[in-house]
Amino acid sequence: MFNHTHSRGFTFIGILLALVIIMILGGYYFKKDEISQTSYVETQLDKSRSAACAVNRQTLSAHVASWSISHSGEQITVEKLRRDGINVPRCPDNVDYEIGSNGEVYCPVHYPPPTHPRAEAQSQAGAIIPGSSSSAPAAGTLERVQRQLGQ
Repeated sequence: MFNHTHSRGFTFIGILLALVIIMILGGYYFKKDEISQTSYVETQLDKSRSAACAVNRQTLSAHVASWSISHSGEQITVEKLRRDGINVPRCPDNVDYEIGSNGEVYCPVHYPPPTHPRAEAQSQAGAIIPGSSSSAPAAGTLERVQRQLGQ
């Protein structure tokens, strides 16, 4: 009585069309940019690593401030922080942070100190670096803490 001639499920053409659309979209995301030679995905990963590094540096700056209050007059280093049981984060690019003489936290990859060769290359390229005139960061963490304590 009832004759069902309609098949259930996807047709071969429908599946093929979906795969072509996915390949076109995937090609956009993994296509290399002609200027920077990086893909969209690589660019987004670099941005996320840079943001994570900024958060880690901010956390380490807070540790530096609290350590310098209890150890006034001593030069602070990452090793001294670790020796005192403070969990010192690392950059997402797997390098250790550096602490300047003024208590400023630097990353050799994302936020190099002004004397670092990478910072010099960035300054020649016109990038904003620590210590530059118009966009110089505020005084180092140690100096701010000492000012607040009136020392």
